[in-house]
Amino acid sequence: GNNWLGKIGSYLAHYFLYARFGLSSFLIAILLGLAGLRLSFKLNFYSLKKAAKLTFLFCVWGSSFFSLLSSQVEYNGDLGGGFGFHLNHYLSSVIGTA
Repeated sequence: GNNWLGKIGSYLAHYFLYARFGLSSFLIAILLGLAGLRLSFKLNFYSLKKAAKLTFLFCVWGSSFFSLLSSQVEYNGDLGGGFGFHLNHYLSSVIGTA
């Protein structure tokens, strides 16, 4: 498929989706879109700082959740990315599995 940013976009997509937060990385794109709307149209209906904190929180939580989900079903990839994979592995060794 085509990519608007070419090789840089491909690298960024791989970095965020595979090496970092997995599917939760789409929240970062939403945050950037909201920030762009705020800058473009001077909309102040939300706090950008609060939105960034919530995005980070849900990226961490979602990455762990998707990694746990993909490890429980017959799926060969990891939906939680590298961060979720390692966090899931660590939490499983500390807490254990059901």
